[in-house]
Amino acid sequence: MARIRRIFDLLENYHQRYPYLKDALVGKVHKNWIKYSVDDYIANSNYVTIGLLELGLKKGDKIAIISSSMPEWNFLDMGSLQAGIINVPIYPTISESEHKYIINHCDAKYIFTSGYDMLRRIETILPECKNIEKVYTLNKVEGYDNINSIIELGKKNIDKYNLDEIKDSISEDDIATLIYTSGTTGIPKG
Repeated sequence: MARIRRIFDLLENYHQRYPYLKDALVGKVHKNWIKYSVDDYIANSNYVTIGLLELGLKKGDKIAIISSSMPEWNFLDMGSLQAGIINVPIYPTISESEHKYIINHCDAKYIFTSGYDMLRRIETILPECKNIEKVYTLNKVEGYDNINSIIELGKKNIDKYNLDEIKDSISEDDIATLIYTSGTTGIPKG
């Protein structure tokens, strides 16, 4: 089995243990269940890694994810981890002021939301989020690029990068995820 030193090492271990698993991740889209195999999970995570690097993100940069659980969340999480990009998952039901505080405090460059409902909840604070370059969605929402555009960017540019070298540059001491508390005793703390 693959030695697990970093969170994304779980993908190789998963592949070695369950190479033929056809439903490693499952999500519902328009009342239909979509299954992703272990190979799909790894490939999409790798494409996200390259896509994020193509956007100009680099090791130590931060992205915010405001979404409930879905396969695309996992692709984004593992893809960012493989590049040393710090994922800041933000609980979807906190207040607008808490969203704004966390997004600004962590210096996120991009926000990834689940879809239209979450966009509506944060659209009024976006002008006050100083470092945000763009908002992407995980589901398809008219007028917004979604995770599939990052995956496609990764597919187009995968040959420009040595993914093994990129992953080897990430140590077990690097920050993987920045989680903020609920703020019950004041402002959220990362």
